[in-house]
Amino acid sequence: MLVKVLAPRTLGLFGRVLAEDADQLLDAIASVGPGGSISLNLTGVTSIDEGGIAAIRLAATSAHDFGGVLILLLPPTETLDQVRGGGLDEEPLILVEVLET
Repeated sequence: MLVKVLAPRTLGLFGRVLAEDADQLLDAIASVGPGGSISLNLTGVTSIDEGGIAAIRLAATSAHDFGGVLILLLPPTETLDQVRGGGLDEEPLILVEVLET
């Protein structure tokens, strides 16, 4: 997985999101710091496995510790199906926003 800063408080994820990406994702969230919600733009994500779903849950907890929720920005693709299948759309610390294509 590759993480890029796209805008203040918005990180873009690219490639596959896997369990081993958890530390990198947490470091990226920490680099944004306190001050409100943090958005993850997942338009560049090709897939998310179960470990990647767990990594995003950890990122949501970290974002909450910084004073906000984690907002997932997704197009209506297979990645959205994986997010929903993993139950991330039902997490109280995560908002899922479906982008228009």
